[in-house]
Parts: sequence; C-alpha cells; structure tokens
Amino acid sequence: SGNVLGQPFMIIEALPGQAPPDNPPYLFGGWLADATRAEQERLEAETVQVLAEVHRVPAPAVLRPTPDDGRSPLRAHLDDTGEFYRWTTSDGIRVPVLEDALDWLETNFPAEESDPVLLWGDSRIGNVLYTDFSPTAVLDWEFARYGPPEVDLGWLICFHAMFQDLAETHGHPGMPGFLQRARIEQAYASASGHTPRDMDFHLTYAAVRHGIIMARIARRSILMGDREPAGNPDELVLHHAMLRRLIDGTHIWP
Repeated sequence: SGNVLGQPFMIIEALPGQAPPDNPPYLFGGWLADATRAEQERLEAETVQVLAEVHRVPAPAVLRPTPDDGRSPLRAHLDDTGEFYRWTTSDGIRVPVLEDALDWLETNFPAEESDPVLLWGDSRIGNVLYTDFSPTAVLDWEFARYGPPEVDLGWLICFHAMFQDLAETHGHPGMPGFLQRARIEQAYASASGHTPRDMDFHLTYAAVRHGIIMARIARRSILMGDREPAGNPDELVLHHAMLRRLIDGTHIWP
C-alpha cells in the first residue's frame, strides 16, 4: 500500500546481530579477532552453510535468462565486469594491473562451468549479522545474479585474503588461520554436495572485481580532494600487489 508514504514501500523484519567491520577491517581487532579459535571456526562453518543454502534457493525469473546471443552466465558476468572497468576509465586513467588481470581471465576462462545458481553477489562476512558467532541475517543483495556458485565462494575467500594481505603489509599479524582457501572449499563441498572447480580463476576474478571498485572509489577521493593523484595508476587498487601475484602465479595461499 502507498497510503502512508504516498508510494509503495516494504517493511522488513529487524533481526539481532553484529557484522564484522570493514573500516578498520575486523582482523585488526575487535570481537571476531579476539574470539577463540573454536568461535571463529563456528562462524566460518555456519557462514559456508548459509552460502550453500542461498545457492539452493531458486533464482528469480528476472535473473535466470541468459543473453539471447548464447553466452553462458559466467561469460555474461565477465563481459559486464569488463564493461564496468571501461566505464570507470572514462577519465582517461587506465590501470595496467587490472587490464593485465582481465587479459589473464580471458586466457584462463573455464572450459566448462558449474551449473548456475542464485548468486548472492556480495558474499562476505561483513554482510552477515551474527549472534554468538552464528548467522542471523544475510545482507546486501545489490549484486545478485545467476551464475556458477564459485563466483560467490571466490568472493568469500578472497575478500578475507585481501584484508589479510593489507594487515601484513602494515606489519599487523591479522588472522592468518581464518577463512583459509582449502578449508573453505572443502566445507562448501560438504555443505552443498558440489565440489568447487576452477577456483584459481574465481579467486582472481574476485580480486579483479574488487580492484575495479576500489579504483573507482580512489578516483572519487582524488576528485573530491581527499587524496593526491597516484603516481602509479596501479596504486588506485588497494591490493594491487596481491593481484599482480595472482596473475603471475606467485601468490601463496595459506
């Protein structure tokens, strides 16, 4: 009904919980960093279980159709990411590490995709509310799409890896034992019945997608006078060193 506000609106249920913060990232201190290893493991396991449950939800019809030209869901996803990057470079500033990474993704595009599912799109622990280290709500669905589940899984793992790399760069121990790639991939396989495939591609893809967003945010900060222009365009990407290691094949996963 629009009788109250003059236009249609929604009322959603309020749920308890707290999300691991992004600024500063949770691994620099706070309730999650200070938790016991058992508590951190419970949060990990139940988050992966929630991700598997999201992927079992039938995708809405508006997300399901694939392009009329026969592209696969992942092909369309990557094409849209490339278009987004090109839109961000309308100021004429190109970012070599992102362009090299996009070329790497083309070269290493999976020969066969997993069956598409409903993708959460922003599948990171900062978008989950927790009570006693158990999820109570899953937030932020603006990036929801239809595609292989590894897109979400790569985002979950890579987001923490980027934070961990940032912490170590600044001499902070971070949380090196948390959300480790091998353990999370195995947990997802157990929770979903689907063994993740082509994860080198999907982890790098996550780093590229986040890099494009970070470069756009950095451009905005420069335009608003909040920071100086970068002498090296790669520095517009906060995790540019990690991304370079990923495409060079030198990144070591814990």
